[in-house]
Amino acid sequence: MYIILLQSVWKERSVSPALILCRCKSIVQMKRVVRVKALSDTPYLISEEAADVIGKGSYGKVVRAYNRTDASKLYAVKVFELNSLKEHRSGLQELSIVGKLPRNPNLVHYEKIKLTSKNCMYLVMEECNGGTLSQLLARSESLTDSEICQFVSDFVNGYRCLYECGIVHRDIKTDNVLLHDGRYKIADFGLSKIMQERSKTTSIRGSPVFLAPELFHKGTSGSKLDVYSFGVTLYYACYKRYPYTSRLRYVSMEELLADINRSELMLPTGRSDWL
Repeated sequence: MYIILLQSVWKERSVSPALILCRCKSIVQMKRVVRVKALSDTPYLISEEAADVIGKGSYGKVVRAYNRTDASKLYAVKVFELNSLKEHRSGLQELSIVGKLPRNPNLVHYEKIKLTSKNCMYLVMEECNGGTLSQLLARSESLTDSEICQFVSDFVNGYRCLYECGIVHRDIKTDNVLLHDGRYKIADFGLSKIMQERSKTTSIRGSPVFLAPELFHKGTSGSKLDVYSFGVTLYYACYKRYPYTSRLRYVSMEELLADINRSELMLPTGRSDWL
């Protein structure tokens, strides 16, 4: 099956693409034809075009999707291969988290919790039209003071919801903060964990440069993991560099810990005093 995207409508009106759903025989006059896969017994159509892969990692991939009954929205679908034990476990873990989340304007909203085919499991969510915080920072300088204030406010509002649900995200970073209509949203709950009272999370998961150093010595409990990761994310949004180091990647965790232990936290000039 194919869908035809009327991209001229999208560009002129700044809305999601109008969709015409059909089995295409002629594409001469069309702007763009997208090959899609229909999910059985649902209105969702998953793009099979390489250009519509939004993100890809060790725990599945995210692709653009459409709804044949609602042309006003774009969706993103996280795809987990069932024949991969790692992806299957990650999908089940994320499913256990998002099923407990109330709707919050600063958390990515999952439209359909779980869909399954013979070979894959799918989680359907809203697609955020502003991309990631990483992409925003790559296109521009660091955030302005007013943008920093909005980011902190939005993040705190979203994270309060996670905290009240007893959820530790465990992978807070610039890649997992999305923007939609000017609003920041926390995304990707694949490494998240539900914390019981007095329990601790000691497994080392997530992106090294964002991880709390205490985790490598004695483990750390609860939301303290996310507080440190948010601090690193905020620092990068302010200064376009990571605290304690000028490196962007690490070969080993030992290198990261060595940099933290021998360096002082510096606050580069150029920001408002109150920030």
